[in-house]
Amino acid sequence: MSRTTTQLIPAAMALAIVATSARATLLVYEPFAYTADTNLSGAGAAELGFAASSTWNTFTTGQASSPTHFVQVHDQGQLTGVINQNNANQYQNPYTNTITNLATSGNFVGRNDDSGALNAQGFPGDRGADHILLWRELDSTVTATFVDGTTTWFSFVAARAFDLNARGPTFAIGEGVLIEDRGNSATGPVIAAGAFNNSGGNFYSQYKDTAGNGLLTVDAVPIGNTFNGGTNNTATTDTMVNIIVAKIQWGATSSDPDLISLARFLDSETLDEATFDTKASTPFGAVLDQTLFNQLSIGGGRFFVDELRIGTTFGDVAPAAGPAFDPADLDQDGDV
Repeated sequence: MSRTTTQLIPAAMALAIVATSARATLLVYEPFAYTADTNLSGAGAAELGFAASSTWNTFTTGQASSPTHFVQVHDQGQLTGVINQNNANQYQNPYTNTITNLATSGNFVGRNDDSGALNAQGFPGDRGADHILLWRELDSTVTATFVDGTTTWFSFVAARAFDLNARGPTFAIGEGVLIEDRGNSATGPVIAAGAFNNSGGNFYSQYKDTAGNGLLTVDAVPIGNTFNGGTNNTATTDTMVNIIVAKIQWGATSSDPDLISLARFLDSETLDEATFDTKASTPFGAVLDQTLFNQLSIGGGRFFVDELRIGTTFGDVAPAAGPAFDPADLDQDGDV
């Protein structure tokens, strides 16, 4: 919760907060509708919920011998060109970001495809981007809704982008952005959901307060070996879609903690709030000053990510698949 419990809200935002389910209150939507096979760094149009002057910032690591490493925009429904290796075998990563139960549009982003000659073992000499961070500034109309006593929801889609040492991404909203090349810490307080190094293939509710050095985590949501590397991984695990939905309950007073809980859905499951309540981790958190939170960031190992949403209800951030969804149908307040 914030240190001050009273905050002025623009009239349009006040109306959005009390909107009924018939009038959606989607605040942020990033479908990565950029040109396929390009670098995400510096990209940014008038996507819903981001500061008008902001663009995507990225950071990646990789093998020193590699020519380039970057966060690549991949074509929705098409193979990425990323090559996986499994012991003495190698195969093209089969993920195409085809999602059956969630409304989607645009493309998706993540590890760039392999380039360069094969090494002595017959594997690609360049394995593409290894650890990935991306971040962007939120618009003030979004941050104005982070008010004491209210609820904020967010969601994202994630999948493995390599079969060895893969690590699921963490999605954070905060005063700072994720750092430490795998998103294990942040430059300032954040509230988040995701994985961390050696997390055993689990997603966690997470936060960093002003006293913490790294992200603090609790209440794992087991997801098997989907994001933790191992030589027994197969093309099946590499195509697994992880839809992460998180609920932030901003504390009612200056002494109440801000709580976050999350659930992970497969693309074969029903997306609804009742199922979220059944699957969700136990809410936990800390006293944070969310009035200073103006950054969205994502960090982790080799991954693909898509469909970033922030809203005020479950339905805002997990709309069921149906007729083709067109972001142009959203008006300037994010309503449909």
